[in-house]
Amino acid sequence: MRGEYRIKASPLWHLEPVGRPSGRPLVSLLGTYSFKSVEWTFFRPLALLFALSFPLALAVDIPKTWQPHEAVAKLEGVITAMQAHLATTRALDTASQLQIADCQAALAELHAGQALHDVQLKVAVAADDLATLKARVEEVRQRLKPFLGLRVALGSEQVTTARYFSTQATGRLDARPSLWPMTSPALALTLGFLGIRKLAPRPGIIRGMSAGGGWPYIYDDWETSAGKKAVHELWVGATGSGKTFALNCYLARSLAHYGIPFDLLEPMGHGRLLDAAFHIAAYSLSARRTCLNPHDPVYPRIGEQIAHVIRLYETFLQRPLGGDPSSNIQAALLSQALYRHYQGKDLTRMTPAEAPLIEDVVDTLSTPRVREMAREFAEEIAGLAIGSGPYGHFLNGHTSVDFSIAGEEQPRIFTFHEMEEDKVLVAIAYAQVLAALMRTALSNDSPRVIAVDEVCRMMRHPSLLRFLINAVKTLRTRRKKVIVIDQQMRVFVADPQARLLFENCPIRVIFAQRGGEDVFAHDPAFAPYTAQHRKIIAELQRYGSS
Repeated sequence: MRGEYRIKASPLWHLEPVGRPSGRPLVSLLGTYSFKSVEWTFFRPLALLFALSFPLALAVDIPKTWQPHEAVAKLEGVITAMQAHLATTRALDTASQLQIADCQAALAELHAGQALHDVQLKVAVAADDLATLKARVEEVRQRLKPFLGLRVALGSEQVTTARYFSTQATGRLDARPSLWPMTSPALALTLGFLGIRKLAPRPGIIRGMSAGGGWPYIYDDWETSAGKKAVHELWVGATGSGKTFALNCYLARSLAHYGIPFDLLEPMGHGRLLDAAFHIAAYSLSARRTCLNPHDPVYPRIGEQIAHVIRLYETFLQRPLGGDPSSNIQAALLSQALYRHYQGKDLTRMTPAEAPLIEDVVDTLSTPRVREMAREFAEEIAGLAIGSGPYGHFLNGHTSVDFSIAGEEQPRIFTFHEMEEDKVLVAIAYAQVLAALMRTALSNDSPRVIAVDEVCRMMRHPSLLRFLINAVKTLRTRRKKVIVIDQQMRVFVADPQARLLFENCPIRVIFAQRGGEDVFAHDPAFAPYTAQHRKIIAELQRYGSS
């Protein structure tokens, strides 16, 4: 809401932009006046609000946390008043009975060490014209009606309510707050999917529902990890199930409240939301503007380094180097050529600018002293990865992205949406970026999250799947948490190699599935799951298709 606004009354109270800059929307502000006696969960009511496909904003105001004795006295007073009311009326008053039950449940939570907070919500709805604004305001009210009462702020209250979206404290606002008491568990659970900081002292991050159905499930990634090793995670869910939203919340929470930086690898450009929020270094890799040299040093020992480079060659050649006499010989020839370029050099000190290029390796394979098979192999590599070959610009040159971390706290985003059409190129890009991150990550034990979205783009290539499995095994020893994300659990358990990745990710976060739920009933890995577990998974909701 940049620039000047004025208050307008018709057809509903709202704020209208005045003067420049032009193109600003109309905005109507609403506030809560009551909370209904119904159960609030991770999925409702706020998740329902954010499922609406138009611009809106939510302000959660928590101006007071009650002292324990005051909170107990307040709730006991409400219970006494409601019981007295019920004793003097002959009509069935379900609302009063529910309020008594709520207060009794809240008292039990207070006696268990939780706190009571005053809460109010403010909602801002935007539109380009009055008719649309009115319709959107009514849709918000109706969607939240089963859970809370919302009304449009009247007159100058539109301005006061807008100030709740600023950094001013509630006490400094010229406002008449409409507060409602909520306990810490209810408030933390309700706001958990937004990444709001918990109000209870328990460390960790709200993750959702536990396998046993308990709310909320909280896990401390960095303090309770055995031997201070990172614990990897596997997330699965259909498109629209909330994976990207949850990941953004998790990464933002880890960074903002615990100072844990992250590297996000994703193919769709969704990382721009985190970029806008935290001004994060973002890299959009392109087949024409980016070069990632497959020979960049990753491992300190020459044998491991050569094996890694051969995996990358297998990916763009789209065939294994090994398994039959001809490809076994080619693998040996490539290994010898690479050895000549790495021999006598300290790989821990070699910079990307000093790494050999594909054209250098091809020249080595093409020397007159080698056999005809080596020259034919060199021509095959050159046709794909040198000059006008499909991967020539992307692979044959010194790496153009600086993967070194200027400060250990610096988060980064790597997105591959500009090369979406070439599946091989995307897979190589994933592997190259992850390899470069490994080189940096293995140099220290500082906690860091590496999130790999749409990981199947690597897993469909056997050589890169082996690299990924090796990476997660290695990174955990240096306190680097890897989160691998895809759509269906079956992807991780159907193949023996993929199952190794599954087994190295002991935390499994399950979002709504779209087919494939049978894996939870039939795969031995989920034998401890009961019918209740499978029912929870089957009833998980989707939030749309975008």
